[in-house]
Amino acid sequence: MLKAIIMDMDGTLLAPGDHILPETKQKLLELERQGVTLILASGRSYTRLLPYADQLDMAANGGYLIEVDGISLYDMGAGEREVLRRMDPSEIREVYTDLMHLNCEAQACFDDGFFDYFDEDIRRKKEQLRKERNLPDDFPWTAGPWDWLGGPAQRLPQPDLRAQRRGNQPAHQQDPAHAG
Repeated sequence: MLKAIIMDMDGTLLAPGDHILPETKQKLLELERQGVTLILASGRSYTRLLPYADQLDMAANGGYLIEVDGISLYDMGAGEREVLRRMDPSEIREVYTDLMHLNCEAQACFDDGFFDYFDEDIRRKKEQLRKERNLPDDFPWTAGPWDWLGGPAQRLPQPDLRAQRRGNQPAHQQDPAHAG
């Protein structure tokens, strides 16, 4: 008997446009009624997973969120979140101080959003892409995992690398033409 289903989000559970298809949602709700536990696994933080978990009634049915590439486990039924590992402020400073000099876009994820750094060369590339694609003014400037534009929209102000804040995960995007 099937006990659990673990699903990635982007390109797996979510259709283009970041939504769960109605027939997929219906089937998953049916499986939950049969006692199957749903588990959403993602690079996203729980704040970005909760709307989907709510659509799937995961709190009422005892589902789980494996978030930020495995740093946290959220037990929806118990309403408890266990953070397994976060970067210390000194680790964040070290990583981002190095990345900010490599002509790449650097991001740091936190529970309530993230900060994003890119230099003027990358800004010009993004401006050109926005123009070529006729993107609206409110389209995210941040890189996603597969493109220079279109990452998460919950952007925090530029980082203060002296801050004593623990982070969830670093990420970067680099133009292959500039890779060292």
